[in-house]
Amino acid sequence: MKEKQKGGAVFRFGVVCVLLAVLAGCAGVNIEKVKQAATQGDPASQFQMGVAYDSGRGVIQDIKEAAKWYRAAAEQGHAEAQNSLGSLYQAGEGVSQDYLMAKVWYEKAANQGNAMAKNSLAYLYDLGLGIPASPKVAAQLYEQAAEQGELTAMMNLGILLTQGKPEVEKDYIEAYKWLELARFYTQSSKDTTLKWRVRGELDKLSGILTQPQIEEAKKRAEQWDRSHRKN
Repeated sequence: MKEKQKGGAVFRFGVVCVLLAVLAGCAGVNIEKVKQAATQGDPASQFQMGVAYDSGRGVIQDIKEAAKWYRAAAEQGHAEAQNSLGSLYQAGEGVSQDYLMAKVWYEKAANQGNAMAKNSLAYLYDLGLGIPASPKVAAQLYEQAAEQGELTAMMNLGILLTQGKPEVEKDYIEAYKWLELARFYTQSSKDTTLKWRVRGELDKLSGILTQPQIEEAKKRAEQWDRSHRKN
């Protein structure tokens, strides 16, 4: 697949993992009934049909068909479908690769609060894909998504703060905090690519920080975890 990684950050792969989780929660669903509802215009069913064709669960995998159903739901304002359609445009799967169209659909989903879309939109700004690069905007969007618990955004923010870019100062302690949170929450994840990428970034950062700095970063991570568990 095209445009899979940003130094290991997974996009289409991560989206499909989430879609498989959606289908897992719909085990036993009659795909023909879902298709009937989708054909009648139900956006949730249209999105589910997109998921099915995207992943090849219950139907023969057909990314073009997935794009058709995602678009139908996205045009009705379905945020997850908007994000999924954006990911197809970014990767050039089922549609012609078009970063500007990816941005359009990511923005629509992000404006509805979709954390994955915020992370993916941040990625476009981070690398300047189809738009002028803006590390500052990327950092803001990564942080918004990370605060919502989006694991890839936690990792991407950690990497960005480790590297530092114009308008984004290096902050190793804050970077370690986000990577530590990503490590903790991916312990039981089936997304091994994300899991080991996080651990690799954390290992590299551990070689830069002093022990007191690591302890401070872990303290911040624990505080974040406690406050968000309460919420």
